[in-house]
Amino acid sequence: MMEPAVIRMVKMWLKQKNLGNSENGDLAI
Repeated sequence: MMEPAVIRMVKMWLKQKNLGNSENGDLAI
């Protein structure tokens, strides 16, 4: 199932952010 590019970008951004700040579990999807 294709998801909008915006959602994909947000998920990638959150993933990169969580890689640096693993204590930010509240931002994880």
